[in-house]
Amino acid sequence: MLTGRLTPFIALAVAAVSSCVWSNGQAELMPPRLEGTIVSVPPPPVEVAWAARVAPTEQQSAELDALRSGARAHRLASPAVREAEALACAGLPDDDRDVSPFFYRDDIVDVQSLRASGGSRPGQLDGAVVTFRRVEGLTARHLQRALDCQVARNVALRYSAADTRWCPLAVRGVRARAELTERGMEVRLEADDADEVTETYARAVALLGARGK
Repeated sequence: MLTGRLTPFIALAVAAVSSCVWSNGQAELMPPRLEGTIVSVPPPPVEVAWAARVAPTEQQSAELDALRSGARAHRLASPAVREAEALACAGLPDDDRDVSPFFYRDDIVDVQSLRASGGSRPGQLDGAVVTFRRVEGLTARHLQRALDCQVARNVALRYSAADTRWCPLAVRGVRARAELTERGMEVRLEADDADEVTETYARAVALLGARGK
């Protein structure tokens, strides 16, 4: 008799649990699903196998922790950074939001000057071309999103963050475009102002000298 009385309650409980999703150990109610409706589940964030993520040196681990902490501090202190991240970084893994792709210097195989092919000053320095090796999980689309995210964050910070002064993406006015080529994953860095171009190129070249450190 007792079992018969509990049966409707158990059915209701099962239905309630079935209509929940779990986030951080907490149940969150989902809207009822209509018969025949296909529920779209977003794919998990792409994890890129950068060398400094897979097997970081002691120094790289410390640098990564410092960059993550700095990004968190910027986020807490600046509504502009939070807005920029919401628009340009949505869906990226935390490290791709907080850490510039150019931090992963051990995956850089080449840096070349980018020079104008025409115009009034053919041959003038326009920026740099940085080539990464082909890294597992890294596509041109993903890299472009990470580049755009970093540029948006630097704009929001007004290029004033001391912890990114080594990064080519932290130069005022820089533009970045990723492309998969036969040589690897190339990033073209350009700017309009001559001083910005020079600084962008200098920072890119410095990354080569910092490999293995």
